[in-house]
Amino acid sequence: MALKAHNRLNSVTDTDFAAVFKRIFKVEVTDVAAYNQVTELCRSIVEDWKRVGLKPTDQAGSDVRVYCDNDDRWIEEKDEDGNVVMQDSGAVWKDNANAMAASEPVCKDGESYGVTYDGHWGESEGQNPHRTVITLCDLLFANPKGLPRKMSDIPDDRDLSGLINGIQDLDFFISTTIFHEWTHTLQYKLIDVNGMYSYAFLGLMALVAERGPEGAGYTLPRLGNGVSAQAIAAEEAAKKGILKLYKTITKKKRWLQASIARAFKG
Repeated sequence: MALKAHNRLNSVTDTDFAAVFKRIFKVEVTDVAAYNQVTELCRSIVEDWKRVGLKPTDQAGSDVRVYCDNDDRWIEEKDEDGNVVMQDSGAVWKDNANAMAASEPVCKDGESYGVTYDGHWGESEGQNPHRTVITLCDLLFANPKGLPRKMSDIPDDRDLSGLINGIQDLDFFISTTIFHEWTHTLQYKLIDVNGMYSYAFLGLMALVAERGPEGAGYTLPRLGNGVSAQAIAAEEAAKKGILKLYKTITKKKRWLQASIARAFKG
């Protein structure tokens, strides 16, 4: 997902992703600082993810650790008398394997898809001081509601323009949760305020852009000029993330090519 978003942003043949970028991040793709931040984050996460699944050789020195244990590794910290250690926020939970501390193991609420922990326990001798630990919760994989968990779960002939909530109806993908949680690691430290799931939705938009015949794909409604009823309706649909299928989504546009060239020069 991060790779597809990165490639779309760096494509000189995409007509619509610049509009997606603007809609999500509230800036033009020609804003070099913002553009570089987003593309670099996507590129960096792609490189990070290549290391996931490799046999760990230095867990204590790693930046990011990913678990699929539904937070079973967490235990309540107790004092010498066996009493649960309490703070103002409640009981103290400890992940001994990674020297992490938290007020609760989030996956145990049974309602979360994933969580990122960055609270360190004590001096954590021998541990990477910049470490973060991600847990992908059981709910993400159990899928009790039968929701699509990856793009291939959706039939090729499904009309995505019929999704009532548009792109938001696809935010249950496993890759969406992984992408989103990764942006909360200490390397990137993004907070879900105003732009909640911004990068994950960018990745989703890159995925749906490939759902269609060659040269076609789904994107946000293209906005018309003026204040006609059609233009107003398109703007409202775009705000909601409603998807539309266009046959010319990859047609080259010179102004986009020029803006990307300027970004790389910067």
